[in-house]
Amino acid sequence: QSGGSRTRLINSLRGLVAEIGIYIPSRLARVIGFAQDITHDEMLDRPDIADKVIRNLSEQLMALH
Repeated sequence: QSGGSRTRLINSLRGLVAEIGIYIPSRLARVIGFAQDITHDEMLDRPDIADKVIRNLSEQLMALH
């Protein structure tokens, strides 16, 4: 089940950031790298709510990884 949860989180994260103009290749390493950057306080210069949601999804993904 955690594999399915991870896939859902990855797809949610990639879809959300694509909506604000950020493309993350579908390779797992790229998505994990993006999530690591976000969880280590990299800001996206986007509205606060978008940053909060992206940070939350990134933290969930890192917890499963």
